[in-house]
Amino acid sequence: HSLHLSYAACKDSFLSSDSRELKPIKDPSLFVDEAAAYWIGDSQDTGSASEGHLLYALTEFISSKYEDIPEGSQSSINTRVLGLFNKAKNHLAITQGCTTSKDSHLSLREIVNELIPVMAVPLLRSLFYYISIEDSLMVKVYAVAVLPLFSACASSTYRELKSELIDHDIYEFEKAYLYSKIESMFSCIGVTCDEVGFMPEDDFTRCTTTASLNSLAGYRYGSNKEKVTKRAHIDVDMRKID
Repeated sequence: HSLHLSYAACKDSFLSSDSRELKPIKDPSLFVDEAAAYWIGDSQDTGSASEGHLLYALTEFISSKYEDIPEGSQSSINTRVLGLFNKAKNHLAITQGCTTSKDSHLSLREIVNELIPVMAVPLLRSLFYYISIEDSLMVKVYAVAVLPLFSACASSTYRELKSELIDHDIYEFEKAYLYSKIESMFSCIGVTCDEVGFMPEDDFTRCTTTASLNSLAGYRYGSNKEKVTKRAHIDVDMRKID
């Protein structure tokens, strides 16, 4: 993934003893630009779901099912994604490609870790949408894109959903059950019910997860939920490395 490559290049960046210019092959900003290009594409108009062909256009299309987008504007998800791309680019510019401080890569990692889950939201929304309209082919397409994200968190849930949505042809969907299973994985990949939202025309997509409880296997904690959850995901991160 280009964003992970950007972080790796940022972490490994150094000032040459002969020159204060970053070696091009190590330039982390190149990988951020590459990730943005893969998201937006060349033919994209701002806020258009029809003029582009990549994830930006997909996000505009599927977001129209979940939110009211004023004419001439873009979806809230694309606004966040582009904002985080610009935040990463500005950080790299200010730190001269992570060469001004040995800890510059830590700030970039925070941005990347925030950006990647947001980029998964349109895929989750699309999966819910095609389950809602019972389009078996498109359900398989988005299940292939989404379900592997869950495999490191709960392999049994991943295998169950894979069997239901990918391995077999489905003609009748148990919407409430499928939605609840997928929603149970939200915290695993770092998204929330509010971020994914729901389709007003399908009440089944209203998030019902109880993951907001400040509890880990029965241990209730009283400090910042976001920070504790991030620390608790160390086992998930280790499994992803494996």
